[in-house]
Amino acid sequence: MERRVNEAVFRGDVEAIQKLIEEDSNIVRQTIEGSLQHTILHLAARLGHVELVREIVKLFPEMVSAENRDQETPLHEACREGRVEIVRILVENDPSIAYKTNLWDKSVLYVACERGRIEVVKHFLLNNNMHMLLMLEVDMSTTSLHVAASSGHTGKILHSAILHVQTSSNTLYNDGVRVSY
Repeated sequence: MERRVNEAVFRGDVEAIQKLIEEDSNIVRQTIEGSLQHTILHLAARLGHVELVREIVKLFPEMVSAENRDQETPLHEACREGRVEIVRILVENDPSIAYKTNLWDKSVLYVACERGRIEVVKHFLLNNNMHMLLMLEVDMSTTSLHVAASSGHTGKILHSAILHVQTSSNTLYNDGVRVSY
């Protein structure tokens, strides 16, 4: 990746990136050499540059599903680093990326649990089809909850999951009308 691009991404400099894109729109497809082959969106997501992520997604929505060498999307990076607002932006743009696993079959939920990123886990509990995310782990020897426990994050993650299940099960339907108790 060109040094100017790299520096602009690390600073979260939206204007500089816009100018560089005007000069050469192919810069968004460049990756960092010698690394995991991260794109500028991977880096912006990892570093928490919300406005830069918004701009890249607006101009190049297909970048949301770009994979690095480990088959991780920018969403994996955002989940790993606990960047909830960026998680929202990426999933709103392409909901299917929430179900993408990496080279080691780790889902975005898994990497969030592994790092104890409780706000990201809550986001998935409340806004995504949690059952589908968990189905990705059916054949795995270690699930999201297992990794949360082995990483010392059991209390936070499990507590949120239990609250979600309790809240979900406290909603009944009476003749098609939602009734909560």
